[in-house]
Amino acid sequence: MEGIWTGLRNFLSPFRGVHKEYLAQYVAMFEWAHNLKRITDHFLRVLRIPRFICLPT
Repeated sequence: MEGIWTGLRNFLSPFRGVHKEYLAQYVAMFEWAHNLKRITDHFLRVLRIPRFICLPT
């Protein structure tokens, strides 16, 4: 467990402080990256494809 906390601290350090409102989102990003065991083609495709929807105005 200590290793995970150290990994999270090291993950957050380049951001030079995170607002507590957004901390859960940063932790979710770290959790996702930590649980990812290997880089696959599917993973790279997901990173390339934007997940936003353009609504007509």
